[in-house]
Amino acid sequence: DSGQEMLDLIVKNPSVAVPIAVQRLKQKGIEWKAARDRLNRHWKELAEMNYYKSLDHRGLTWRTIDKRATSTRTLLAEIKDRATNGGKESNQSFTARKEKAKEE
Repeated sequence: DSGQEMLDLIVKNPSVAVPIAVQRLKQKGIEWKAARDRLNRHWKELAEMNYYKSLDHRGLTWRTIDKRATSTRTLLAEIKDRATNGGKESNQSFTARKEKAKEE
């Protein structure tokens, strides 16, 4: 707000204005350092809280895949497939599952 006025005073009467400006700059430096330290502590806490969440970046994908794989319809289809093939998985089902695994 009073930056331009301060510059004018430094030009007009530097012997009086410069020590005041230096004192004010030192005071602001101390205030900013305290604020930075306080915010750094806060940011560190947030980073520590979110660290394990950041490791789970594929969690939603895996949950969706598991939900589909364990749905009633999928399980019934697999049971019927194995029942028609004497308890073994058919080649067609095996190939389809293998191709789907490559995509993921």
